[in-house]
Amino acid sequence: MAFWNKRRGGPRSNEMGAGGDASAAAEDLSADQGSRGLPSFQESVGGATRSTRSDPLRARMRTAFTPSQPVSDVRMFAGRHDLLRSIIRAIEDQHLHVVLFGDRGIGKTSTLHVLSELAGKAGYVVRYTSSGESSSFDEIFRSVLADVPLLYHADFDPALGSAEGQDTLASILPPHPLTVADVTRIMGKLTATRLLIILDEFDRCESEQFRRSIAELVKNLSDRSLPVQLVIGGVAANLSELIEYLPSIRRNILGLPMPSMTTGELKEIVAIGSAVSGLPYEAEAVEQIAESANGSPYLGSLLGQHAGIAALDRGAEEVSRRDVQAAIALALREMELRISPESLRAIRGVTDAALQATLATLAREALTTLGRVETPELAAHRVAIDRPNLDRLEREHGVIERTTAGGVEAYRFRDQSAPLLVWLQKLQADVAPEGRG
Repeated sequence: MAFWNKRRGGPRSNEMGAGGDASAAAEDLSADQGSRGLPSFQESVGGATRSTRSDPLRARMRTAFTPSQPVSDVRMFAGRHDLLRSIIRAIEDQHLHVVLFGDRGIGKTSTLHVLSELAGKAGYVVRYTSSGESSSFDEIFRSVLADVPLLYHADFDPALGSAEGQDTLASILPPHPLTVADVTRIMGKLTATRLLIILDEFDRCESEQFRRSIAELVKNLSDRSLPVQLVIGGVAANLSELIEYLPSIRRNILGLPMPSMTTGELKEIVAIGSAVSGLPYEAEAVEQIAESANGSPYLGSLLGQHAGIAALDRGAEEVSRRDVQAAIALALREMELRISPESLRAIRGVTDAALQATLATLAREALTTLGRVETPELAAHRVAIDRPNLDRLEREHGVIERTTAGGVEAYRFRDQSAPLLVWLQKLQADVAPEGRG
């Protein structure tokens, strides 16, 4: 099979040897890109290009901040010491099961990854898994038990050994779908170890039967004092939203809300990123990132990374407030591409200064309350928020809607992505005059 080579005006074969014509073609293509002013990758998979070797700061910046991925390395983990201490004490001292709940992007998965690493170092057998929309009890626990060594089963005789591929608990599972009774019976035979099961993204599973089975398993494990504990993580405003059938298991679990990060913890994110990349951040830049992040580790990491790259792009040796302003502008442009066109038009249609201030206040609160802002909370802010402003945002612009839960009036954004967009708009507006100067 042949392809037409526009550069040489003749056909070329796709059967090229490594390092031969293919390498030359790659060099030609690279030259074409450079001559046409096209952007190019700075790093090649499986190796480093010349530009990466000459710009190690930029290469390290890619790993210094990971806003789109959870932190899995303890060395990169910032803050949350008190929360981790509470989880560990609940597991170790009280043998409780733990439920960690909170908003998206607040750091639950990163915390659970680090907890997994710490428990593993302490000798626990740790199995981390995530729920999906259609997850079943059988699917989840076959996966978990398939990773638990058979040698921890009380009936296992080391002298007899085990056949190849039959050295985990998977080899003794029944052929029918696993029930809570099956899993309880097998876990009741565990000895000489402690098993920690981390079940993340629990909110994604829509099966009521799955949730009921998990609650029943928690009760069985606790009632029989078995050496197995569950740590469950998910998006929820409170414990009851995440775990149904609480009355029967409330005394067996510790529910911990995932708090927003403090300013100090957000500064620690930037400090770690600076240390890993080797690029210094001015104190004022660090302060601005921490304040702009509004308690969100995701936003703190995103602005930290964007600001660092902005500084490198202009050839600076230190990240300044100017780079943070560029980071905010870039984050806003990215967010505008993610939100629906209808929501973007509605938000841009709010041009009245008083309504914009009200909307920004709602957005700031919504980012820390799963999008639902109770009316009494608004009175604590300096920005005056009155009923007419809220009514106009709801009826004229359709950006928010009124809800009532438990007899408490609240407002929420119709688009769950809107609060972050509105907050970034406010941040850009706040720095725009200084940026123009």
